Amino acid sequence: MLTIIMGLGTARLTSLICIDSLLEPLRDLLFHFSPPHDNDAKGWYYQCLRRVEPAHDTDDMSWWHRRFVHGGPMRKPGFFGQLVSCPYCVGVWAAAGNVGLYALLPSVSMWFNLVLGASFIGSALTVKYWR
Repeated sequence: MLTIIMGLGTARLTSLICIDSLLEPLRDLLFHFSPPHDNDAKGWYYQCLRRVEPAHDTDDMSWWHRRFVHGGPMRKPGFFGQLVSCPYCVGVWAAAGNVGLYALLPSVSMWFNLVLGASFIGSALTVKYWR
């Protein structure tokens, strides 16, 4: 039972770090410093990034309203950008941190994993039934 709870908690933590929009502003800052690998969605943008302008007809410079202006030489992917954009990589480190937390503070770890695991199950059911 402990393995299932910790596994669900690790899956949700990995999803939060790699995919969810909640941490997108932090990933955006990291990817400007250390670009992710060149995938179809993000890698090319961050590797070619020279400057950022407001998108279309808005003056809002928040991360979701940015338009990327490309030019210049390609930047090499950075270690942390590659790490955070890879769910398999983040999953290993999240599981290691989860097990370490359990070794140091078992009761805190269980509550942490119960909340994350319940969140993972709830979001998985929501995605399945709302599509």
